[in-house]
Amino acid sequence: MTKTKLTGALNISLPFIMAPMFLVSDENMVKAAVKNQIAGTFPTLNYRKPEQLNSVLKNLNRIHQKTKKSRNIRSKYNNPKIKSLLQNTP
Repeated sequence: MTKTKLTGALNISLPFIMAPMFLVSDENMVKAAVKNQIAGTFPTLNYRKPEQLNSVLKNLNRIHQKTKKSRNIRSKYNNPKIKSLLQNTP
């Protein structure tokens, strides 16, 4: 475990963040990142329908409850779907 401000703030072992890659990063990649003690990310726009994003976030929240890893939702301010995506976010 490497102690840095980043590892402390995100409760991870290594100061690495998996880059959010459009149409590449997904739930499985984030799970693998968490399993390997790094921060995993994905763009919310990778999930076109609010139900899809909601399902992924619920699954990742279950992992969060077990691991106590940090989580954050970030989106561009001009994302036309952000309001509808976040309305039912767990």
